[in-house]
Amino acid sequence: MQHSSNAQEARLMRFPTIYSNKIVFSCGDLYTVTKSGGQAGAYSDVGYEMFSRFSPDGKYIAFNGQYDGNLRYILFLLKEAILNA
Repeated sequence: MQHSSNAQEARLMRFPTIYSNKIVFSCGDLYTVTKSGGQAGAYSDVGYEMFSRFSPDGKYIAFNGQYDGNLRYILFLLKEAILNA
């Protein structure tokens, strides 16, 4: 079987976390989508983020991020517009 340059890469959506009507998951970067579905939007575009969790009040999301070979624990303040979208 030959590899085609037009073949789409299979990607897994992993490590979901839910708060209210939002789901955040990892697919290399962090993405968000509503519980009802639709187009997922990216939170980040550099490094590799995983194991996201919403804070109990939904204002923050914590996750592990790997940048330049270093693994970091990051606490991210979510924008109000993202939470209410």
